[in-house]
Amino acid sequence: MNMATSLIFMNENINKCILICVVFLKGVFLMRKIINKKVYDTETAEFVAEYHNGYFRRDFRYEYEGLYKSKKGQFFIHGIGGALSKYSESYGNGRTGIETIVLLTKEEALEWLSEHNKLEEIEKYFSDSIQEG
Repeated sequence: MNMATSLIFMNENINKCILICVVFLKGVFLMRKIINKKVYDTETAEFVAEYHNGYFRRDFRYEYEGLYKSKKGQFFIHGIGGALSKYSESYGNGRTGIETIVLLTKEEALEWLSEHNKLEEIEKYFSDSIQEG
């Protein structure tokens, strides 16, 4: 990986120290996940667009989403969030933030781009689905 920097975040939970290592490359978080016996990898997929809600990484409301398109045409979101975001899960008596990959249909990817006002990306990836008003 060229120009990669490793960032380590520490989370203390009931006297345990959990280290989460996230690799950061050119402004994009990297992740791999197998879903239905297929590998989805943010490093090999085409980066389409991203959304960040403006909160700091350590904030419980933090949310980051990167939209990608695999070499085979499957759109997916790489989502990272704090304990009070949609990217969270139950952990003991509380909640914890998670990092995951979520598959999207072509229609859902177009809707995501529309919701986040990504006009250039819509024109690039969905020119056949839109028309002049």
